[in-house]
Amino acid sequence: MRTCLEGPFSRVWTETDWDKPGYRDGKRTSIKFFSMERPHMRAFHFSWISFFACFFYWSSVPPLLPTIRKPACLPLKHPVCLNCFATFHNSTGMSTDSTCRLCAPYEDDPKGGCGGIGPNFAEIWAVNGSLSLKEFGFAEDRLGMSSDEISLGNTLGVLGTIIIRLIIGPISDQIGVRLSCSCLLLVSSIPGFVICVVPSGQVAGFNAVRFFISWCGSSFVTTVLWASKMFSSNVVGLAGAAAAGWGNF
Repeated sequence: MRTCLEGPFSRVWTETDWDKPGYRDGKRTSIKFFSMERPHMRAFHFSWISFFACFFYWSSVPPLLPTIRKPACLPLKHPVCLNCFATFHNSTGMSTDSTCRLCAPYEDDPKGGCGGIGPNFAEIWAVNGSLSLKEFGFAEDRLGMSSDEISLGNTLGVLGTIIIRLIIGPISDQIGVRLSCSCLLLVSSIPGFVICVVPSGQVAGFNAVRFFISWCGSSFVTTVLWASKMFSSNVVGLAGAAAAGWGNF
């Protein structure tokens, strides 16, 4: 039998600890929130920290939508931009012009400038010539992502987590909650890198990536399940609520 290593950060849980005072069937009957004792309290803190990381990651896209929804910028040496630079003497005037806003990548106003993943007008002009934006069918308030496209992305950003939450529970029962949580975090991190390289004009691709990012929201299930396996029935509700609540900070 393995020897217990004493200390708040190094203690190893063994069979002799199964029914000692303060435990019932190997589960803690009390919670010490500021303890990192293995395995129960360490598992508690790992569970809520993992959920916090996932929730922060999952919620990171909506605050950026005012910029992401903007149209793609034209190359600054594009004839349209050169004409705009000659017409306007400051970026403020350019950013509010229906055409010259495509040459103002540093504008902070959500209603002006460019730099998002909306339509790539450089490609459109290259194919169709120097037609005006209205002749392309783009109104001034429709240069970037449309409200319908944003609504679809928000819907997909929730749909993914609903589906995976129904799946991650049975998976956790089969392979263990710690392994399932680790795999979930690893797989969910991939679209976080992909969304940084979504090309301009690929709104469908952007929304698809949001669907896969939303998978990490199912870590709520692994967080509560992990807590339920570590604490006895007299405190399991408090453990689950604290882990889920701290994860939502």
